[in-house]
Amino acid sequence: MASPRPADVLTVSGPVTRQMTQAVGRAHAAMAEPRLVVSAGDCAGGKCPFRGSYAVGEGVEAVLPVDAHIRSCPPSPEDIIRHLRALMAR
Repeated sequence: MASPRPADVLTVSGPVTRQMTQAVGRAHAAMAEPRLVVSAGDCAGGKCPFRGSYAVGEGVEAVLPVDAHIRSCPPSPEDIIRHLRALMAR
């Protein structure tokens, strides 16, 4: 069975629906310290066309503390790598 315990980074790459809010919170709580969260893309950051609908929340920032925001839709691989390297350098 897969577990988030050995994970270094939790990457959210899509809109956080209201049904997924608890699951994302449990996955974050099960991770070992330091818990790093990356919001990859506009949808994860709450700037998607589905925002405000009955099923989609306000973005991952409303659920978890986010360490890195990668903007654009979709984010380029170079942006993702640059942000992950910056997180690992901290």
